[in-house]
Amino acid sequence: MQIKHFVPLLTALALCGLAACGGSGESASASSPQASSAQGQEPTALDRYRGVLFGQDSFLYMDGENAPASLEISQVPALFSPDSSYAAVGWFTVLDLDGDGTEEAVLQITDAANDMGGYLVLRCQEEEVLGYPSGWRTFWDLKTDGTFFYSQEGGSEDGLASIRFTEDGLVLDKYLYGTGDWFRFYDFYLDGQAISKEEYDLALLEQDEKPDAQWYAFTQEELQQVLGGAPA
Repeated sequence: MQIKHFVPLLTALALCGLAACGGSGESASASSPQASSAQGQEPTALDRYRGVLFGQDSFLYMDGENAPASLEISQVPALFSPDSSYAAVGWFTVLDLDGDGTEEAVLQITDAANDMGGYLVLRCQEEEVLGYPSGWRTFWDLKTDGTFFYSQEGGSEDGLASIRFTEDGLVLDKYLYGTGDWFRFYDFYLDGQAISKEEYDLALLEQDEKPDAQWYAFTQEELQQVLGGAPA
């Protein structure tokens, strides 16, 4: 699917999370929770996402403003469109967003016009699945390396970014962007250094050549295909 123009954790904690949740060496159709349990292994990240996305387990919602709240997947659309009966989780993908060796699950929440809404990133940390919200102007043209296109409201800034996780939540790391007014950009930056428009345009072309992340419809069939089947 193509989407139209969307202090690091302590090392010991990250290593502990990797041990509990599994690394990137497992494919999206990795062994089921039953198999992991039978082999005496800790559930992988995909096992834990499977439980949340099939509605059998809860996750901790981390919005950076309130205390973490335990929620279920059925409550997600209302987080983004509380007054709409049309809001739904429309699409999902699974990839390693921050390069730590463990996959995250990214959910796109859509509304009546199949846009707006926003994104929820599920991340495995130790024995918990944490959910981080992100606005609908992020995760556009998401690539397999975790980079994506983003835009500021009002057209004051467009560019490329990736994300990282801190103790306070999800952080957008902007590394290429242009600034201006109403989508007319006059100043361009790469890694914080001013560049020419030609250099900016060239960097955008190089981004286009990267492989796209694979998005899937948020259906039971697609969930089973990607995550390996419904949990027990």
